[in-house]
Amino acid sequence: KDRIDASLIGMETLCILTKAERVGLKCASITSRAVLLGEVEQAEVDAQHPPTLSLADANSDSDMDADEDDDIDELGMKSVVLSLVRDRRLQPGDEDASSNDPAFAWHIGQMRLLALNVLENALNIMVKRSKNLQKRIVKKMMENEMIETMVRDLSEVEENTHEAYLSVRVLSLLSSMSEAGQESLMNAGAIAALERALVYGQRYHSLLAQVSAELLNTIRNDSLFHP
Repeated sequence: KDRIDASLIGMETLCILTKAERVGLKCASITSRAVLLGEVEQAEVDAQHPPTLSLADANSDSDMDADEDDDIDELGMKSVVLSLVRDRRLQPGDEDASSNDPAFAWHIGQMRLLALNVLENALNIMVKRSKNLQKRIVKKMMENEMIETMVRDLSEVEENTHEAYLSVRVLSLLSSMSEAGQESLMNAGAIAALERALVYGQRYHSLLAQVSAELLNTIRNDSLFHP
């Protein structure tokens, strides 16, 4: 129980640290980059740029020089969020997902909701950064099967409606970051999953219906949908 409580507090803290309006843009940017890419050092350098430079300008060159093949996680934030969202576990290798304790499963579900919130917050920060950095983030998400996981959330919308709602919001941001992200969405069966979420949302969850319809329209109007 103590471990779960500590992890819950940690995820709540990450939610705050990835909101620019709560901690400032520099702090939120550092945390967001650590969550999405596992990088800290470059983000700390970024934070030292004079305020007269735009955040995107300050990072565009350094982002292009980053090693896209490094699988780093300097503070462990990326692995925790990944484990909760993709595997419903506190840490990689844990057996949390197979627990038969309803109370434990409920806490894991709450932390997964927080992890999805953290992802959305972090992506909202990074969507304003250089396109090269955005492509790296989408690539990491694809490599870690995060897009497929969130599309699956939509297919299970009846069981986990709020998770599906947050997943659509995260997928919308990833779709806007690169064509590869949108193509990965389509390959994962997002059209059918979004249509299912839309129908369910129209009955029971108006916000889910709204974000599902918006992402469906974006995908359908994109050139990738009409090659």
